[in-house]
Amino acid sequence: MSKTLTEHALIVLRQKIVSGTLVGGRRLYEVALAQELQISRTPIRAALSKLAEEGLLDRMHSGGFVVRRFDLRDVTDTIELRGVLEGTAARFAAE
Repeated sequence: MSKTLTEHALIVLRQKIVSGTLVGGRRLYEVALAQELQISRTPIRAALSKLAEEGLLDRMHSGGFVVRRFDLRDVTDTIELRGVLEGTAARFAAE
């Protein structure tokens, strides 16, 4: 297998969040995810931490993670920011 177990868990979980399979506000449990993906909790824990760094999950004060909720403003802000970044990148490439 070319991907590590952490990378595999990261890809699968990211896809489930983006597709809406894991809905905003849902608490994620390491044991259940490990059983579902048939891997140990260590790569799950690492993937959850990475997804929190990416802003797709929120860390709970009591420990664990919750899928972040995105509202319409979050989506429009992201689209606007992407447009600005792409425009700037195009300008730098042209110079």
